[in-house]
Amino acid sequence: MKIRFNSPDESKVSIKIYDVCGRFVYKEDVVKSRIGMNEVMIKVEGFSAGVYFIRLETHGYEKIEKAVLLR
Repeated sequence: MKIRFNSPDESKVSIKIYDVCGRFVYKEDVVKSRIGMNEVMIKVEGFSAGVYFIRLETHGYEKIEKAVLLR
């Protein structure tokens, strides 16, 4: 799974993934994002097909997006 996000500055970014029931399933910290477009690859071999919510957090900013994983 490829996660892309745009960053206005260089900062620590936390990516958390939850399943459709709200259970936490994965976390990755990007130590220092680049200014502009960033791309993070998440290995999803252990994930089941279904709906997931991806939460991106940094410096008081939070964004949640829905993703569907198909097998």
